[in-house]
Amino acid sequence: MEETEKIEMENENQASVEDDIRTDVWKISDFTHKIIESLSKKFPEEKVSIHYNTVDKWFKELEERGIHYVNRASGEKIYDSLDLKIAEFIYLRRKQKFAKDVIYTILPKHVEVRPFPHDYGEEVLPTSLRNIITTIMRSVRAEIAAEVEQNLRREYKEFIKQLLMEDKKRLEDPEYFEKQFRKREADFAKTVIQRQIELQEQLEKEALAKWNELPLEERTVKRHLFAKREEDVQKKLAFINRYIRENMRKKLEELRN
Repeated sequence: MEETEKIEMENENQASVEDDIRTDVWKISDFTHKIIESLSKKFPEEKVSIHYNTVDKWFKELEERGIHYVNRASGEKIYDSLDLKIAEFIYLRRKQKFAKDVIYTILPKHVEVRPFPHDYGEEVLPTSLRNIITTIMRSVRAEIAAEVEQNLRREYKEFIKQLLMEDKKRLEDPEYFEKQFRKREADFAKTVIQRQIELQEQLEKEALAKWNELPLEERTVKRHLFAKREEDVQKKLAFINRYIRENMRKKLEELRN
């Protein structure tokens, strides 16, 4: 190969690599500055002020409502020009005193939104379900909590898929989709909570039965020399909690089978 051709190919490859590196994407802090900069240019007479926490909340709520997806890089959200248009739309409507629920409903009619990837729900869970995980898994080991979360992600992914398979024409109506999504997500959350309560109660009953099978000397304590033996409540609670932790994984596997 001629040296000139070689150099030209290297230049083309370099140009191709540079094309692949996008410069119009930002993390939340830089993205917020970009919003302020863009709006300030469009409305020089306005004093534009907005906090990145506010912007972050907008896009979290859009995702939780199934309206708009934010791209990720290495698990971190990255925003681009499409997100910028959406942020500007929300900001201006908020300045006009529109309620957020109204803004989110009319948003897809005025601005392009990004569809959700096919594996959405596997990596992303709405805040409501994450709060459930935090609450119900405090008493179990970390590896079991991780397994519960993985199962919940899988179920939530299936829940999203089933919802999107419904009458697509009706789901194109943002108001209808939002109502359906909220109702179905609430039902899903109730199911998760109810199942966890039932599982916890079942394990507590089993643990109590095992506790009562222990010899009297192991279950009771004498507070002083002439006192009657009484149940060791602290030891009993520790026994029940330990039994639940040690048997939770087995119960989870039984639910999956």
